[in-house]
Amino acid sequence: MNNTETTLPKALRNIGFSGTRMVVASFSGLIVSVITARSLGAQQMGNYSFILWVAGTIAALSSLGLPDAVGKFVAEHNSAGNHVLSVKIARTIVATQILAAGAISLLGAGVWSVLAKHHLILIFLALATVLPAALQQTLLALMEGTQRFDLQLVATLGGSILQIAIVATFAALHASIRGFLLATFLSSAALTGFTFFLCRPMLKLHPASAKHDSSPEISKRILRFTLSVYALWLLNLIVFDKSELFFLRIFQSPAELAYYSIAFALTARLATAGDSISYVLFPMFVTRYTQDGADGLREVYRRSMRYLQMLMVPVCLWGIPLTPRLVVFAYGGQYARVASVVQVLLATIVVTATMTVSSNVMYTMERQHSFLRYMVLVAALNIFLDLLFVPRYGALGAALANGLSQAFAACGLIVMLRIALPGSFPVFASLKIYLAAAVSVAPILYAELILRAGALFLGVSVAVAVFLYLGLLSGLRAVTRSDFEAFGDGFMSLVFRRAG
Repeated sequence: MNNTETTLPKALRNIGFSGTRMVVASFSGLIVSVITARSLGAQQMGNYSFILWVAGTIAALSSLGLPDAVGKFVAEHNSAGNHVLSVKIARTIVATQILAAGAISLLGAGVWSVLAKHHLILIFLALATVLPAALQQTLLALMEGTQRFDLQLVATLGGSILQIAIVATFAALHASIRGFLLATFLSSAALTGFTFFLCRPMLKLHPASAKHDSSPEISKRILRFTLSVYALWLLNLIVFDKSELFFLRIFQSPAELAYYSIAFALTARLATAGDSISYVLFPMFVTRYTQDGADGLREVYRRSMRYLQMLMVPVCLWGIPLTPRLVVFAYGGQYARVASVVQVLLATIVVTATMTVSSNVMYTMERQHSFLRYMVLVAALNIFLDLLFVPRYGALGAALANGLSQAFAACGLIVMLRIALPGSFPVFASLKIYLAAAVSVAPILYAELILRAGALFLGVSVAVAVFLYLGLLSGLRAVTRSDFEAFGDGFMSLVFRRAG
């Protein structure tokens, strides 16, 4: 089968693989988070979270925008039938990523050890995770560019099993921060090695094609794209990552660090549901834009936005009233304050759920420079809000600053897309989806806030909310017959193809 095939059956299959991968990663991440938080306690968990955040930030700095580049240009040249060039691009980018991550890790070790010379062992254990983490993202993006989402699932499943086993073993030995950092490094290294093993066919260059050279123009395009995306990544570290941990470290106690870090991780896993669909869509966007131009891209973007909103918006709204009970059940009473932080971040996702899909359209058209200029303003706003809210409200203030900044970024991106690709954003369909989701949350609010119902009745209220939401979508005609027919045709085609 051709890797560039973009039929609905293949898209559904890829979304299924990517969605399953998201569920596996989210579930394993939750298990690891609960084990670590309960083992360390709020104060130690805060310190551990800050160390991991610093290491994660260094890993992001070492990315150089390479994961996005390998996903885009491998998909582009595969869709044009130039598989030899796509392999050469992939090999060059992976090699560059290894060199960059290694060099930046050494630089980070030197700087960090001077600033915190009494914690050298913790520093080196944390920085040991940088190279595996950065390389892992590039390899997963390579799988995305070749549309091998089945291999992404295999890699994530194997890595999740290893991570849970390693972390649980260290927890049973009453591990400290040092022990959990070692567990993180071991699991990260094992996962990266397994992913690299799965990617070997995508990096294999036959001797007969070794003399095939890429043109200088392609190299310049990749360099321009990588630099602009990297600049956006740097700004995203402020707006979309846990930059608030820096201000919490200065103005608040380690416990507040733990509350925000746990809340951010929980909601980030939910946001990954939208990202998992976006990763499938990105190579499709590139292919449609390469083959059909702006009209083809507009069509697939409008439909993707509607489907993604239908999935993400109600789940976030339903989760807001359920959060306090679920957080205490999973983490214990000492983390009860995490609930209000999660609720603010869930409200943020209601607005920003489509952010990754929209930014992928900008990357596809190579119009990310305008978004970059806007993100400079958003980053400045984020820092101002951090200084305004974090000293006064702690973790809750950090969530407010982060949420308001992300919402501002998402709205601005939609405006830019309507200019760059007129008629692309489905305004009226989006309003219908948000209205249906807002009304459907009523049964859950009634059961949780008024009746204080038990788990069984609360589960019934969730089921009622789901059926109410689906009925409202149909009544408001947010879902059309063509949508059902498209899914039905795609599903039947997929079933018969597998049966054959």
